[in-house]
Amino acid sequence: GGPATVLRHKGDADQATVVIAWPTSGGRTNIRESRQLEILAQLFNNRLFEQLREQAGASYAPQVRNDWPLDFDNGGNIATIAQVQPENVEKFMSLAQQIADDLVAKPVTDDELNRITEPLKQLISRASTGNAFWLSMLEGVSADRKRVGQVRSLLGDYTVTTPAEMQALAARYLGRDKAWRLVVLPENAPVPQAALDPAQGPEGGAAEGVVAAAE
Repeated sequence: GGPATVLRHKGDADQATVVIAWPTSGGRTNIRESRQLEILAQLFNNRLFEQLREQAGASYAPQVRNDWPLDFDNGGNIATIAQVQPENVEKFMSLAQQIADDLVAKPVTDDELNRITEPLKQLISRASTGNAFWLSMLEGVSADRKRVGQVRSLLGDYTVTTPAEMQALAARYLGRDKAWRLVVLPENAPVPQAALDPAQGPEGGAAEGVVAAAE
């Protein structure tokens, strides 16, 4: 939560970058959740791409990424990032937040979920026919036998879920008060209203927390 961190660049005046990140967790103990978060991130990504294309003319390619470090118990995040024109920073931030809110507020449809899980199922099924896949997956098994079970559950963890499970994950991690925001703007571009703390609403004043210009 809180106002966005705002950096300034000295590059092209028609380029800006926006990052919104929600902290998650890490480690192997709850590896199923890390894999389920990949489905949630792809749901988020599909909605963001489609809606941004409809509303802003779609030359942008936003990304929503799930990062869950397996070797640490925390430090993961779901993050959305996009390079946009400065005048579209507020639109992107507002749209990304609206999608996060919607994922928290109500379950996705079965059809929307299937459009994510079916390609993942095909991808894993194809990859698992090669020796390199299994060598990678079984790395470290001799030191930690629990990894065998984590390999066996791989396909199900990435492809078997429900709209209710996705909503529960969104509610756990995508709350407005948990989001960290970064905006990188040209030197003279105004700070958009959406860079404010969402709790203050769009009518607030100039954003706080502006840091020194980036070289």
